[in-house]
Amino acid sequence: MYTCSIFILLALPLLLSPRLFLFLSSPASSEGETDLRTSLTPLETLFSVHLGLGLLALSLGLMLGHPLLVPVTLLTSLSSLISYNTAGIGSVGTVVSIVSGFVGLWGSYVILFGGESSISKTTGADKRTSRFIFGNKAAASAQKKAWKKEHGAHDRSDS
Repeated sequence: MYTCSIFILLALPLLLSPRLFLFLSSPASSEGETDLRTSLTPLETLFSVHLGLGLLALSLGLMLGHPLLVPVTLLTSLSSLISYNTAGIGSVGTVVSIVSGFVGLWGSYVILFGGESSISKTTGADKRTSRFIFGNKAAASAQKKAWKKEHGAHDRSDS
């Protein structure tokens, strides 16, 4: 939890006030200097937001049981949208948007379809097969029947 809180504390200034880092990184001004920058470029702002989101995703990953799947999917999906909508950064936004969008879509696919296995824990048969019409011997229902016969588990008509 300590590391998560440190990452969150580091991410908040990057997300809420990226101009603060411009102030901290600027040299001490002399009396006659007037060419100091007062705002970040769109690319610097984009990098600041992405670094802040990355730190938040890392802190979320430290708290969850599966540390990479959900935080990285959320980060890359949000990164894709932010990069696509940021004006003034040229083709960098398009490239980052396409690459992170692909990773986000792949992560969404894994979240949706990568969960429960289709292999039976009892018999080891594939649950997606059927013995309808042709009597498939490799079907899960056929293997379950054979397993019950082999292990002596008969129909329970006494209950």
